[in-house]
Amino acid sequence: MVPVGSAIGPVNEAKACVDSAVSSIRLSGVKSTAGGVERCDPYADCVTRVNQFRACVCMGPLSRNTAAEACANQQAQHDSETGTAHSGFTDKICTPGGSAQNECPGYRSVAQTINTCVLSMFDEGPPPTSTCTGACYQTYGHFINMTNTRYKSVACGFYTTPSGQVWQVQNYFP
Repeated sequence: MVPVGSAIGPVNEAKACVDSAVSSIRLSGVKSTAGGVERCDPYADCVTRVNQFRACVCMGPLSRNTAAEACANQQAQHDSETGTAHSGFTDKICTPGGSAQNECPGYRSVAQTINTCVLSMFDEGPPPTSTCTGACYQTYGHFINMTNTRYKSVACGFYTTPSGQVWQVQNYFP
């Protein structure tokens, strides 16, 4: 991770890494054939995207927590129905729910949540100080969650509303 308050060089290097990842991204996921149609795995693509950005700040990859994906899906659906991001996480509607959560509410497509929303969360950081709570965490929390050294795995969840809006959550686990 780029140390807070470090020289501008490492920050520019991380920015160049992100720009490169965004311009060259190919989220292949795990392809499967269902009904004769080849489909990609958005869960794998979501984890891949998070890990691409973690690599830009010299962090190792998180593993995919498939055991927690059903809960992440439930949280995304719950949040879309309440219209409140993080409500399923806060209300602990299911387990395992994770220790931290990032959410992409009401996007036009699954691909947009992975390509646009996750990038915007990473672009929040790094925070200006080594201790970041309260208002600081409100501003930089998504980046902090994505780059927290405590977390070892992530579960992504998706829900598409009847009107076609996609809600996506990323739950982080120690």
